Amino acid sequence: MAIATTPSADRVVILPNISWDTYRRISAETPPGSGVRLTYDRGCLQIMTLSARHESPNRLLSALVQEAAVLLDLEIYEPGSTTLDREDLEKGCEPDTSFYFRNVSSMMTKDIDLRIDPPPDLIIEVDITRHSLNKLPLFAALGISEVWRYDGKRIHFLLLQDGEYLKATKSRWLAPLTAEAATQLLDQGLREPKRGVWRKTVREWFESAGVV
Repeated sequence: MAIATTPSADRVVILPNISWDTYRRISAETPPGSGVRLTYDRGCLQIMTLSARHESPNRLLSALVQEAAVLLDLEIYEPGSTTLDREDLEKGCEPDTSFYFRNVSSMMTKDIDLRIDPPPDLIIEVDITRHSLNKLPLFAALGISEVWRYDGKRIHFLLLQDGEYLKATKSRWLAPLTAEAATQLLDQGLREPKRGVWRKTVREWFESAGVV
């Protein structure tokens, strides 16, 4: 068992040799909204307790995606941190936030079953703990086409190509938004206590990009 934590940071516990049934039982017994995220990869279970330092950028990035979708006139569905798993792959996770841009109407009306349903199109991953599992191979196995990974300093846009993630300048689903602009808008949001002021800043950026 490995435990990693720093002041005001996420607490991470990694347990080896955990069966799929045990993982699913722990997942079922973890209350929604508990601030706990589970990640399972072929017998290795990570239990992460989230800090405010984790959740603040996660919520702002979620708001950025929602604002961008409105400004770009896109359909969107946010299942949030709902569990994504496949027993046949022995992989499961609870992303910080997830979004559909395709299949919105059909996915809004059902629980996600990745044996038959398409995976979310975009996942937000706040990874500010050095000892956390590398989730990118897991996301790739589940078929997540785009990941926004925030390392505490910068946002990286990662696009799935031939089973691997490659860094990209622009978002696949929210172009013309760039990783650099998303980082700047996040930094401004973390410093600005008035959400309305920040939303205006987001709109002004899209106006400057010729979208609105």
